[in-house]
Amino acid sequence: MSEQNPVAGPLGSATLNGNLITIDDLVNPPTVIPEIIRELVADNEGYFIEEIFSTAGFTVEGGAVIYRESFPEDHFLPEDQTIAPRAPGANAPLIGSTRRAPKLARPESWSGTIEVTKEHRRRMNAAAVLRQFTQAANTFADRLQTRGIQTVNGAVSAWDRVITTRTEGWRKPAEDGVINTDPLLRPEADFAAVEEQFIEDKAGERPDTLLVNQKDAYYLRVGYPEGKLKALLESFGIKHLRISPQVTEGQPIWAKAGAVGHIGFEVPLEQEHEYHARRKTDEYTLETVPVFVADNAAAVLRVTGVDADGS
Repeated sequence: MSEQNPVAGPLGSATLNGNLITIDDLVNPPTVIPEIIRELVADNEGYFIEEIFSTAGFTVEGGAVIYRESFPEDHFLPEDQTIAPRAPGANAPLIGSTRRAPKLARPESWSGTIEVTKEHRRRMNAAAVLRQFTQAANTFADRLQTRGIQTVNGAVSAWDRVITTRTEGWRKPAEDGVINTDPLLRPEADFAAVEEQFIEDKAGERPDTLLVNQKDAYYLRVGYPEGKLKALLESFGIKHLRISPQVTEGQPIWAKAGAVGHIGFEVPLEQEHEYHARRKTDEYTLETVPVFVADNAAAVLRVTGVDADGS
């Protein structure tokens, strides 16, 4: 692994702006296609995984990333090698640090081919070609986000960064009316429990992002209408509410944006072009090779059981 220019934006870097699009704009020169795909991914309003993971400032080399996980207790010196009172004339205590065993994460190659026929070129059917690009971009975004959330969930389970809801589920307060529900059984109890755990960690991290399944989000919004949900989130320091079907129902995730881990690319989105004369068709094969690393246990926490109906 060697440090190079930082990878910026989804699937790599570069953007394309313009209002009037022709076939030649889309496919001549061929290398413009990855730029269009990147921009379409960036414009996808449901895409947020690069808020959770930071984008690594290096290109992955050697077919793997070696990393070390960090836990809340790793933010402090070990008890047997820590600072301590020193008597006059005595040696200062020798302090040390802990290093966990390294782990390995391997990149995954994702690819697909887009075809542009000579008929599309001749008839200037830019809309049909752009639709293919949009479908490809949405699929890349969905794959990245799905894989990223899988990485978070796997790490959270392995780290045991999971607490059980303190409520009877978020659905009952929404149905009964928040004002008629015991405060200790409302979603605020889970928000408070999460905050309490982050404070007890003493690692200096505070969550600012909430990832939630759309079904759980429904009950939050029903229970806290007319600006009440925004007030609830802000009172616990949550700046970003991200709703996605890729988040497991009943298991919302609190995270510190950009602190859970990294997304690196062995190959940012690139393409190869081939023309098939017999079929009068251009083929553009797109490929990206990302790797996901979750390494900071202090930046994330999952709550389970919020999908209970309170019965």
